[in-house]
Amino acid sequence: MKAIVSTLGIFNPLNALNTSPIGIIQGRHRRYPLWLNFLWYQAIWFIAVLGGETAVAVVGSMLLLHIFWAPNRFSELWFMTIVAGIGITIDSIVTLVGIMQFAENAGPLPIPLWLTCIWLAFAGTLRYSMNFVMARPSLAIVLGLIFAPLTYIAGERLGAVEFSYSVTHTACVLGMCWACLMVLFTEIWSCFHQADEP
Repeated sequence: MKAIVSTLGIFNPLNALNTSPIGIIQGRHRRYPLWLNFLWYQAIWFIAVLGGETAVAVVGSMLLLHIFWAPNRFSELWFMTIVAGIGITIDSIVTLVGIMQFAENAGPLPIPLWLTCIWLAFAGTLRYSMNFVMARPSLAIVLGLIFAPLTYIAGERLGAVEFSYSVTHTACVLGMCWACLMVLFTEIWSCFHQADEP
């Protein structure tokens, strides 16, 4: 994985990501509190799930705000693109095989645009408010296995998605997918983290 990421030439050695003990991401003339990153993601999740495709413009603006706040914009944009691309692919496969169904989908993918925005936002937490978790792969896998399906169930309860099978069956499938995803995401996180070190 490290060799693949390195060959992309996506890192700028002049930009580094530093995490202070008090939970502040510090960059050149910029401070990004981790609690703000957490609230930013929660806001995007609720706006996207409740607003659907009509909220894409608002959510898109919020994603751009994160890139502006990030100490290393170029690296963060690449990281979000890679992680979100993988997640979007998995959710698209899960949708194509009929496990999830979306009534509203104005985009070219099997999943709606608002869900792709949520994936980008989730990727935007991994080096910030989720940094502690990503540094501990075993914890990341367990949390992905247990809590990730709960977000889909919450979305189903809010009417954003429908399950073709029982909640238990769907949660098991999604949990296994997310356990595997977190293995991959922690590897990607590690590659970027090492590249960000001065």
